Amino acid sequence: MVTGVTGTSKDALKAVVENLREPNKTDMPDFSQTSNGYFFRHQTRYVIMTISIFCFTIALSNTLVFNFTVICMSNDDIEARKSFNDSSGEIFIPKYTYSASEQGWLFSAVAIGNLVGTLPVPYVTTKYGIRAIFTCYGFASAISTLLIPTIAAFGFIPFFIIRIIQGFAISLIVPSFGFVGSNWSSLKHAGAFIALLTCFQQFSPIFTMPVSGYLCDSSFGWRSAYYLHGILALIGFSFFGYFYRESPRFHRNVSAKELAKITEGKNSIHLSNGEKPPIPYYQIFTDKAVIGIFISLFGNYVGFSVCFDK
Repeated sequence: MVTGVTGTSKDALKAVVENLREPNKTDMPDFSQTSNGYFFRHQTRYVIMTISIFCFTIALSNTLVFNFTVICMSNDDIEARKSFNDSSGEIFIPKYTYSASEQGWLFSAVAIGNLVGTLPVPYVTTKYGIRAIFTCYGFASAISTLLIPTIAAFGFIPFFIIRIIQGFAISLIVPSFGFVGSNWSSLKHAGAFIALLTCFQQFSPIFTMPVSGYLCDSSFGWRSAYYLHGILALIGFSFFGYFYRESPRFHRNVSAKELAKITEGKNSIHLSNGEKPPIPYYQIFTDKAVIGIFISLFGNYVGFSVCFDK
């Protein structure tokens, strides 16, 4: 808020701009000098980054658990078949054994859900903000993962639907690290910030592969892998919903010193009527650099799917 501005309207406008660029430190209490570390030593943006990476990682991990438990799940049918009484005249119907075609569809269900979930992203994030929507998507991922041990017992179709929900839930990951990176990183460290956020693709299999393999072979069984991932997702997205804010300006744990670092050099372009200019979609999608990024991402995700959707 600008107070005590005198002179011409040009001077007033200049004062407003200066207030937007450099927050008035007297308007914010400085807890950085206290011993409780309320402002995380002016590093709140890295706390946001850490929570975000954890959420990205566990959401993707939830979709990968099936890749490493599918064999263990079929072992339940093998044990059930041993104890089945053929003389009863009933036909043994396996619950967790899937044909090659069914396995392919269960792997593809995540991609289908991802595609469907991407469609409403521009609208809902603009209307409700990334904090609320990503938290809801995260809870959808957690709940669907927790339900898989129960739903899978009802057959292929219910399991296929729950896998689509898992894929739907991860469709906001890429837009989210764009939002987090642009709003919470400084211009100086934006590249490193985004690079760290994208490490979730490596962290996810690093965590899920050994954990799921261990739990499958342990007395806890394959179901515990889904329960563990689902509970971790609930915890992670609860923290995200509680702690994240759309902008560091609205976060009570961001000091004036840190806010100045984050906002330094950042400018928002507006037209004379206050509206933002239209987005040049054609120029974006025909730019050689953007096309190169699309090709590299396509290769990245195809390689990722080939390696881990088996």
